[in-house]
Amino acid sequence: QALALQPDHVDALNNQGVLLQALGRIPEAIVSFERSLKLRPNHAETLNNVGALYLALGQLDTADARLRRALKLRPGYPDALINLSGVLIQQGRPDESLAAIEQAVQATPGDARAHDMHGTILRAVGRAEDAIGCYDRALAFAPTAANVWLNLAGTLQVVGRTADAANAYRQALVHNPDSSVTHSGLIFTLDLLPDMAAEARTERRRWNERFGQAWRDRPAGHPNAPEPERPLRVGYVSADFYHHSASTIFMPILRAHDRAQVHVYCYSSATVSDAVTEEARTLAVGWRDVAHISDDALADLIRADEIDVLVDLSGHSAGNRLPVFARKAAPVQVTAWGYATGTGLDVMDALLIDRVVVPPTQEAEYAERIVALPSAICFEPPAELPPISSPPALARGHVTFGTFNRLPKVSPAVRDAWASVLLAVPDARLLIKTGAHDGDAAGEQLVADLAARGVARERIMLRGQSTRLEHLAAHADVDIVLDTFPHTGGVTTVEALLMGVPVVTLLGEGVAGRLSASFLTALGLADFVTASADAYVARACQAAADLGRLASERATLRARLLASPIGDTRAYTRAAEDAYRMLWREW
Repeated sequence: QALALQPDHVDALNNQGVLLQALGRIPEAIVSFERSLKLRPNHAETLNNVGALYLALGQLDTADARLRRALKLRPGYPDALINLSGVLIQQGRPDESLAAIEQAVQATPGDARAHDMHGTILRAVGRAEDAIGCYDRALAFAPTAANVWLNLAGTLQVVGRTADAANAYRQALVHNPDSSVTHSGLIFTLDLLPDMAAEARTERRRWNERFGQAWRDRPAGHPNAPEPERPLRVGYVSADFYHHSASTIFMPILRAHDRAQVHVYCYSSATVSDAVTEEARTLAVGWRDVAHISDDALADLIRADEIDVLVDLSGHSAGNRLPVFARKAAPVQVTAWGYATGTGLDVMDALLIDRVVVPPTQEAEYAERIVALPSAICFEPPAELPPISSPPALARGHVTFGTFNRLPKVSPAVRDAWASVLLAVPDARLLIKTGAHDGDAAGEQLVADLAARGVARERIMLRGQSTRLEHLAAHADVDIVLDTFPHTGGVTTVEALLMGVPVVTLLGEGVAGRLSASFLTALGLADFVTASADAYVARACQAAADLGRLASERATLRARLLASPIGDTRAYTRAAEDAYRMLWREW
């Protein structure tokens, strides 16, 4: 009303921008702030406000320019320094980012937002333990800040403090119960914890009750032509259209689709881009960058694209767009592959999975209809593969166990089991290979935890991040892989089998606990699947004593994998297309 009376009222334009930002209407907020800047170009607060919004949209160069102008007008302006540090870290300038945020913290030591951003920057540069201290300081000044609790939860997960992470997610939900992202984070974390499958199912139902009814506010029906045999428009929704373990699972399907029957659309919430991103673009009839658009806008876009089958590739993992599926954006909606543990959504029509992972006796535990495929996933190895070597124990005289899973999966029960294995096989070694998202401190903590359980430190080898080819080649130094539980390996297990290394696993309750069992069963290694922690330890010890079996398996596993439903990506994709077609015909 004020702007209707006086369209060039600068303070009204600023206040409108602030309100639009609070409502999540970022592009409109930017318009208000930019209109204000035309009238008052040297207003530092407005420059800072609009710079923060350009940062939120990923327009880093524009954000950088606005924030630096604010700092030129007001040197040492803490809010602008905080936002600029966020820009700099995303631009790949970590030293400058740290310098900016440390200047802001020194200027305003009681500002929770400064400590929060300090933690975010430190986590981004691999200093997760230091980041936790920053979040603790932020919470000392703002104990009800849900976003700080959320950041703390994610960082605790990175360093392997999974139970603490779950508690932090719960605190974040107390202070912001309307955050679907936070609630998904809690579900994802519960999947990592032992004996929490029932609670994870409960939280999935709660997520559905709170956020899964958004379809009631959407237009009824869909504009799609109900022709059962025409080519299908299939939309894939993911935040992992880049070099990521999830993309190694779904990219083979995108490559193998029958283009006469399936027209591929990709809805990418990824904020990074690489060669995988560019390949996915070329495989899609329609490519949409959607990281910075609202759930309502994305649902409308999918509806406008007349997508027939919409495929969720994220589940409750980071970057998911499950609220879009809750809006029933397409006539048929399925979840599969990227993080296929079941969503809990009533409007998700199917979960594509195999019968080892979800046997008929467990179907009732899922909100989705179970549609069986020949395997839980398919896998396409890189063009260049390291050669298969003999078991290293033959030359070394002792067995080397290995783990290649993300360290947050290494639960206390797993640490107990690994220590028991190493104590029972006193000449054995353990190779711990960490990845891009595992901080150095998390690896050292795992070593310390095993040492506290009686395993001499010199028996443990710790290796860090490497290229994928180097990662695969590292299996040459391992005789047997020890899986994690209750959240087992996915791609990591398949890669071990590809390199000829058997995997000892413990069969869990839900999808996340049964993937390795699926792969091992398909390749004739069901005897490496155990039913209890004691049986897991015993099986690892038995495997270590049977070098002949390790050698014979190592010589044939790669060929068996590539000939199986896991490795035959074309046949697997035809099965997925048949599932799409069946669901489409029913609609």
